Amino acid sequence: MSQDQRKLELQRRASTGDPEAEAQLLLLKVRTGEIPIDYARRAAALGDRRAQALGLSPWRVSNARYHRFMRSILRGLTDRSPESNDKKKRRLVESFAADVAERVLSKYENRYPGDTRPRDAIEATRRWVEDPSEENQKAANAAYSAADAAIDDAVEDIYAASTIVASARAATNAADAVHCAIVAVRYRADDINIADFTASACCRARVAAGAAKRAAEQAWQKRRLIQYLLGDIQN
Repeated sequence: MSQDQRKLELQRRASTGDPEAEAQLLLLKVRTGEIPIDYARRAAALGDRRAQALGLSPWRVSNARYHRFMRSILRGLTDRSPESNDKKKRRLVESFAADVAERVLSKYENRYPGDTRPRDAIEATRRWVEDPSEENQKAANAAYSAADAAIDDAVEDIYAASTIVASARAATNAADAVHCAIVAVRYRADDINIADFTASACCRARVAAGAAKRAAEQAWQKRRLIQYLLGDIQN
């Protein structure tokens, strides 16, 4: 059986939920260079059973706090030079950051219907990620400034209220998640800052989800990043 035939057979079996086939398919992709081995190690640290079944040496992470954990996973995924030909790694982190923020945007929009500034900023950021032209960069910067003003407005709204309600706090944290995601993209030439701000976006989004859903939001973030790392989502 040729390598291509084996891959097709493993894909067929994996599509039925066969855990052994899923792990073997991942191993094949790692061996052929389709998926970098450090991506698989990160996925194992995030809890992916396919990657864990390969018995790879674990990615070194900090389990002290969620922010430090995510930062240690994300650091090193981006190139220090924005002129690098290898844009895929940068786009992976930037797209993930936008996904994290966008997922909790409804918390902001439910309290401030009609205020599209945070969503506009995310959409402008996505366009810049896909096409880093000067025009898209200017549009993203303008949208970022507007979203930053939205955060300030939300904070003022909280302090002006006689009682700080949960919806106001969630809205502010959702807007702050957008802020962190956008700043992460703006720092695309700095590996440390992009990882730090993306991890901050994860934490803000987790808080915005609310205490009852915090664990579920954290689990979704890990699954989403695994999907990017293992090629389940193309970027």
